[in-house]
Amino acid sequence: MNELEQSKGAPLYPYQVPTALAQLWLVIEEHSPTKKLVKPTITQLRMQQMLAFIDDHYQDRLTLTEIAHAAHVGRSECSRCFQKTLATSPMRYLQE
Repeated sequence: MNELEQSKGAPLYPYQVPTALAQLWLVIEEHSPTKKLVKPTITQLRMQQMLAFIDDHYQDRLTLTEIAHAAHVGRSECSRCFQKTLATSPMRYLQE
């Protein structure tokens, strides 16, 4: 800010003020205690449920139907969620 005061008469001064204010605003936003919460998508929620189910039952011989039921979806939607989120199928995920 001290540099800004020294360059008050400079030709670029009118551009330096908004730039300094924008930088100050960014610093305030970065350190703001109230971050905006992002609501998870339905796919993310379903994946959390299915992955938690797999984690809880990894020792069992799981089927696609059981994994899908953990998120209250059908087998096709279960597969779509895995493909979209992890770029793999649920059964391949179990093997890895």
